[in-house]
Amino acid sequence: MRSAAVAFLAALALIGCSGGGGRPAGSGSANPSGASASGGGSSSFDATNPPGGRLETANRSSDFKPGQCYTADGFVAAQSLEPTQLHAIGCDAPHRLEVDAVIQHPSAQSSAFPGAEALAAFTDDQCLEQFRSYVASLYEDSTLDIADIRPTERSWKAGDRTVVCLLYNQDFADLTGTVKGSGK
Repeated sequence: MRSAAVAFLAALALIGCSGGGGRPAGSGSANPSGASASGGGSSSFDATNPPGGRLETANRSSDFKPGQCYTADGFVAAQSLEPTQLHAIGCDAPHRLEVDAVIQHPSAQSSAFPGAEALAAFTDDQCLEQFRSYVASLYEDSTLDIADIRPTERSWKAGDRTVVCLLYNQDFADLTGTVKGSGK
């Protein structure tokens, strides 16, 4: 049995060495357009903005504006979202989340990270405060709940002070149309 496993691994090694046109992965391709096979055009890896990962820069939430709608990958209630989880979509299409406020934390750029709990409390208070003016309903009477994007410790150190408040249906049903002024 062991010799069969060794033979299998050796065969895999030979296949890996002989295929692929003789180019190492990530070195580009011989396609006529001149673009790399990965489609990225660049083979460098940005650790502060990894594809599909966590954004850790000062402007990680700078593109969000009230009234924008998004679908979301892996969205779970009671967890802060990452910008890379969200995909912009028109509010007239079914969507999961809608931005209702973008708030700047009042701390100076030189201030130390306040801690995850303190930042979560600030975010909850600010997002709740913005809720009524955007939805035209009290939070307690609404079918909507609040999600957020907030600075991480690393993005805070880079200067990120932006909190994004987002709304979603409590039952996780898709939203259709904007919730702004809806009274939902």
